[in-house]
Amino acid sequence: MSEIERLHREAVAPPEPAGEETVRAAFRSAGLAMAVKREGVDRLRVQGTVDFDHAVTVLAALHRDYHLRLVTLAASRDGVGVRIDALLGRSDS
Repeated sequence: MSEIERLHREAVAPPEPAGEETVRAAFRSAGLAMAVKREGVDRLRVQGTVDFDHAVTVLAALHRDYHLRLVTLAASRDGVGVRIDALLGRSDS
């Protein structure tokens, strides 16, 4: 029983909320130019014309690492890329 109590005391703190710069940097590090702006208190709008598969990979990492979930996602072909307009929100809110 003491091992369980110890693990509860050492619980990992939830990740800090991801801000605009964190999300922008995540896309930039994947080589994707996405505009990121805050919408309301706990949501971020992400827009740009990019490679869809790479964008989904970054969105999945943001969900895993920062608990940002897709609220809405609109995607349409735009030349050689895909125009993405996504709204992200905290999973725990």
